[in-house]
Amino acid sequence: MSDPYQVLGVDKNASMDDIKKAYRKLSRIYHPDANINNPKKEQAEEKFKQIQEAYQQIVYEREHPYASNTASGGFGGFHGFDGFGSSKATGDDQETVELRAAANYINNQHFKEAMNVLNQIQSHSGQWYYLHALANAGLGNNISAEDDIKHAMELEPGNMQYQQFYQILQGGGNWYEAMGTGYGFGERPAMRTNCCWDIKFILQLLLWTLWQNLLYLETFFREIFMMQQKRNYQKELEALIDYNQKNGIVPKLYLHACCAPCSSYCLEYLLKYFKITVFYYNPNISPKQEYQKRVEELKQFLKRQEELAKNAVVRYPIDFVEGNYDRERFFEITKGMETLPEGGERCFACYKLRLQEAAEYAVKGNYDYYTTTLSISPHKNAQKLNEIGEQIGKEYGISWLPSDFKKKNGYRRSCELSEQFGLYRQNYCGCIFSKRNEK
Repeated sequence: MSDPYQVLGVDKNASMDDIKKAYRKLSRIYHPDANINNPKKEQAEEKFKQIQEAYQQIVYEREHPYASNTASGGFGGFHGFDGFGSSKATGDDQETVELRAAANYINNQHFKEAMNVLNQIQSHSGQWYYLHALANAGLGNNISAEDDIKHAMELEPGNMQYQQFYQILQGGGNWYEAMGTGYGFGERPAMRTNCCWDIKFILQLLLWTLWQNLLYLETFFREIFMMQQKRNYQKELEALIDYNQKNGIVPKLYLHACCAPCSSYCLEYLLKYFKITVFYYNPNISPKQEYQKRVEELKQFLKRQEELAKNAVVRYPIDFVEGNYDRERFFEITKGMETLPEGGERCFACYKLRLQEAAEYAVKGNYDYYTTTLSISPHKNAQKLNEIGEQIGKEYGISWLPSDFKKKNGYRRSCELSEQFGLYRQNYCGCIFSKRNEK
């Protein structure tokens, strides 16, 4: 990828406020929603992706300054290994950026973070397996590290760097010991060759052993935490649907909808498996004319079920409920958060407000599940939406339907359906704060 600052058209010393303004301006221009009828929409979409990647890279580098400066001559002083900061890494594509980020995490002995980055990369080259081996070794997973480095050597049999690291693992050593570090605690006490094992040395050895055990426990519990955090909500939804299909179950679903475009794909997907009531409750939308425009667009779209039925999509009728337009309630729950950035705590409070109302109606109507169309948007935090939805479901006694509708090209499909049905697509989230930030 080219210089991210050039992509956004800002100076490298620009403030984050200026960078955000440039990012928002360019995102509005090249957003797929704004280029549906553009004969060059494919180029616009590609440009939009470059803008997102550039902004993410700048934010990442500023939040992790150590990750933008690769140490030379190997990982953190592991001499003899040229590392990822050498001339071998000359590309600037997305995969190269991610590999470089993983390498820098390893340089700084953040092995778990390196694993997280590597596990998101689809293609596995020799360099990938090498870095994966280093991260595994750093975490104490020497068996997995050996498997990784063997794969690396199979892909690049002439690479001496991989062979040297393999020899270290075969010798029973740990690569962080070769670096001359005791994994963050200081050097491991050198073994004495004579019988004078003084008290100081024994204490050093005991402390070092204790430290290693503590690090192992930290890694163990961190992995458990990450496993809990990394849930694939789309796969959970598919598993639930599969179970219902096999058992002939057609549950009742109370679906909170934010707008017609986002509802289009969600309904196309869910109507084959659920009896749905669409619930429009969005007191965050301002001004009132915008609210009315969106709700009327959704009503008109739902009336066109017959058109959807021609494609054998609709199997069950759709009911519709419009909630109250409680603007003051929205301003009350977001008081004090007016200046917070998009995608933060103010948005989470807004999620909670709308999902609480949906859960309350779902309980009264004796529904089996409730969920929202919000996760289809690439600008919405699906992880947080599902966490909030599950918690509210427990409080109200209604099952939350896990979802991440943007998966499997859900967002792209919603754009296609919007174009097909001529749906009105808004250019901001809906609340007065998001509209202000777009200016």
